[in-house]
Amino acid sequence: MKFQNKSFFLTTGFFATIILFISSCSIPLLDLQSSGEMNLTLDTMRSVSSDLDVIPVSYHLEGANDKGDSFDIITGDTNVLIPDLKFGEWQIIVRAYNSADQIVAEGVGILNVDPLGTATMTIVLYEVSGNGSLVFSLVWNESLVWNESVEVLLKNLNGEEVPFVITHSSGLASGLTENLPAGFYTLEVQLYDDLILTMGAMELVQIRESGVTSINLDFSEINKPGQKIPLTGSSFSISWDADIGTAADDYRVYYREHGTFLWIYLGSTGSGSVLTYTIENSALAYGVYDLAVSSVAGSNESELHSSMDDTAVPATGWYLDWTEY
Repeated sequence: MKFQNKSFFLTTGFFATIILFISSCSIPLLDLQSSGEMNLTLDTMRSVSSDLDVIPVSYHLEGANDKGDSFDIITGDTNVLIPDLKFGEWQIIVRAYNSADQIVAEGVGILNVDPLGTATMTIVLYEVSGNGSLVFSLVWNESLVWNESVEVLLKNLNGEEVPFVITHSSGLASGLTENLPAGFYTLEVQLYDDLILTMGAMELVQIRESGVTSINLDFSEINKPGQKIPLTGSSFSISWDADIGTAADDYRVYYREHGTFLWIYLGSTGSGSVLTYTIENSALAYGVYDLAVSSVAGSNESELHSSMDDTAVPATGWYLDWTEY
């Protein structure tokens, strides 16, 4: 039995079913001392419109993996063999310099190094002359976000922040920055609900001379924080609606500490035209809780109908912050 689109009230709110998906897989054992190597070929894209001396005389290669390992190499060669690298995914940044020590081209790459193997890649370096534009848009499901705010950071590959102004309204944020120096940037986007981070993304952005780069993000499926409902006093009552056309012998009420997964049985009540349950402080200590209800017919119990599900009203979900005063 399910409780689809049925009310489960404290003051307001709907509950629906939470389904958790858990998967597992086997992981092959690898020698943690094993290492591999990468062979990088650097290829510079040149244009005739540059006002710089665009002939590279040296290259600066930086690489890092998610384990905290890194390499930092300066070379004049366009073919570079890098040995003794831990296996796994490496992110690589390459800058080309002219004889005046000016950056004339940049490139990036992601390469997976296998144990005892040689991974190869050609990294194309694009000239950094001229200016271009960046157009940004972000959409999200406004019914899942109660009090939104958006933070966008644009940084060049030196980690320096570049001014980037956005405007946002319910469900949509956008921005336009013109006259950005050509090259590569990182764009960090974070969506908050009532100052709680719900979702984020990082995008690698390339700006080309006289070009327009568009970044369009969709945060429709977010990790919602839920709306806090303050409550004081020594007891409170909840009520809910039963599914029309279904029969239940009784209903069971559960609670869990907000932010945890384990539901704890609290009590039960018989079926009737008005379904209510009163929770006393003697049965449940003051605290921050999610609530849920199930129906029981014979030996069958339905899935839990929870305050934090996507079909709750408000759709942000809700939880109790219960204090004595």
